Amino acid sequence: MLRSLVGSEMCIRDRIYNEQMFDLIDNIGKSDHLQIVDDHKGGVHVKGLTHVEVSNEEEVLNHFFRGEMNRSVAKHSLNEESSRSHAIFTLHIEAQSRIESSEKVILSKLNLVDLAGSERVKKTDTEGAGLEEAKFINRSLTYLEQCVVAATDRGREHIPFRQTKLTNILRDSIGGNSATLLVANIWAEREHLEETLSTCRFAARMMRVVNTPSQNVHQDPGQLLVKYERDIRQLKQELVMHDTLSGRSRINYDEYTDSEKAALRDEVEGYLTGTVENIELVNLRQMREILSCTRKIFGDMKGKVEQELRDQYTLSEKGAGKGGEARERADGNMGDAMQSDQGFSVGQAPDNAKPKDSPGLPSAAAKGQSRQDDREEGQTEGVAEAEGLDKTVALEPAGFRKRIPRSEAYEVFKAQSGSLMQSEVNAMQRQLIQAKREVKERGDGCNANKAKIDTMNRLLDTKRLEEHSKDRDQDTYVIDEEEYDAMRTIKECKADYRIQFDKLRSGKATVEALTASIRNSKEELLSSFDEWFLTQYGPEPVVTREKEPNSAPVIGAGGDVLDPDEAFEHLEQQRIMDKDPDSFAFTMATKKVKGEMNSMSGRPRGAAMRARNRKA
Repeated sequence: MLRSLVGSEMCIRDRIYNEQMFDLIDNIGKSDHLQIVDDHKGGVHVKGLTHVEVSNEEEVLNHFFRGEMNRSVAKHSLNEESSRSHAIFTLHIEAQSRIESSEKVILSKLNLVDLAGSERVKKTDTEGAGLEEAKFINRSLTYLEQCVVAATDRGREHIPFRQTKLTNILRDSIGGNSATLLVANIWAEREHLEETLSTCRFAARMMRVVNTPSQNVHQDPGQLLVKYERDIRQLKQELVMHDTLSGRSRINYDEYTDSEKAALRDEVEGYLTGTVENIELVNLRQMREILSCTRKIFGDMKGKVEQELRDQYTLSEKGAGKGGEARERADGNMGDAMQSDQGFSVGQAPDNAKPKDSPGLPSAAAKGQSRQDDREEGQTEGVAEAEGLDKTVALEPAGFRKRIPRSEAYEVFKAQSGSLMQSEVNAMQRQLIQAKREVKERGDGCNANKAKIDTMNRLLDTKRLEEHSKDRDQDTYVIDEEEYDAMRTIKECKADYRIQFDKLRSGKATVEALTASIRNSKEELLSSFDEWFLTQYGPEPVVTREKEPNSAPVIGAGGDVLDPDEAFEHLEQQRIMDKDPDSFAFTMATKKVKGEMNSMSGRPRGAAMRARNRKA
């Protein structure tokens, strides 16, 4: 079946000479930046090659012949113009049908490969550089044949495509989703019978490669979007026609306007208050708008109720943090404001809200007396149990607040006396974050300029080497427009680099100054807090502990006081002598050997140490 197609093409020309890749379209010498990489679709392409977009056959042939002129050829006894490299001409084709759906794009990749022929050196009489070229050609063809043999063997799990650059580039063109076609050139004369048989055997092996080609179809996103918009418009027209035939007119399927949303909200409010008995549901869009209006009405009502409660009572936000609780505890008003599950406190109870004493319940004085009696009895009964335990004296001096944890007291201090210092620290921290962000931006700018300068310098070096190889006898060197643009770019980048570097150095100095200021401010804040905590809560309670066993200093044989390590070793020796005196020598020798091995960890041992000593 014939189809009318319209498409675009992109051509790439590559040359492999002595296992080195060259760009034949943009022939600027050896291309060290060319790399064989895998794309996201599982294919293979050479990163760094020149990609040229073409639209007709003439442009394709122009680039083809231009690359053919840049190939390396040489003369030997059998061929006047023998190709000394493998050439690959790649076409990427995108085709769209004029008749079928326009969003369907067929992607194709065509590799035209010209393999350099294998040579017998004794027949071509090549030597020197030609001999080296023949070695690389024959080796790459041998590896290509190995890949073909492995591809025809169904029992092979691995195909050695990565042995050479030629087989690595062509690994998506041999078998699989490709149509492989080999054209073998032979010389049908008796003296070249061995080469002819070898070429025919290679062609026979290539015929056994299994190919399962299939179309690579891609959907154009832009065309798909146009199609979806057209389908949506047609579906809306069908809905309008269906509603008209069913007697349901004036049903809106588009987005609601502001006036329509306001009218629907009034209708929903009337339904919630009971003035509207029922709301007719016509489509899904209306139901979503009703739910949206209900959510907004609920949010407005919630905010209104909260504001009324705040105006009537003294309320606090839910989750005010430990600082608020600590301040209440510090002020001694533990019962003034309590949090509830709904996020509000009930306010401060009036003075006359205290209940009268009930005859059935003990009074506060009676409770205090009973607690005093219990304490006296507990003191007489718990003397024996208190022996051997820590004894703590925690008497609160008169005139100080009830002691709370230092973390909570620190929150109280930052909210009250130290609020100004904390605000200064927060402001400096925000300035530090902004300064670090600016330093990063300046550093990125310097790196970008440096990379651009290096790229332009490499281009200039390549141009100079190329010009020197062409005109070695000339004393003068004339630069072209591309080199002039590169020099001008380097000059501009260097000027911008100096500016960015000066700003970077100034920004780093600002960051260091802000860091030091924040550190000093925090130290000053902590010092002020220690003084405030001492004046508000008094000194720390005195804690006395009984001496632990074996805490006395250990005296050695000479009368000196041993340090902790020596004391531990002394006690260990005493323990061994008391438990098993016969094993003392074995235990100490084993411990000494282990210590020497640990001290030698990280140093060369064995054969490596002996070799190093011999060198020394």
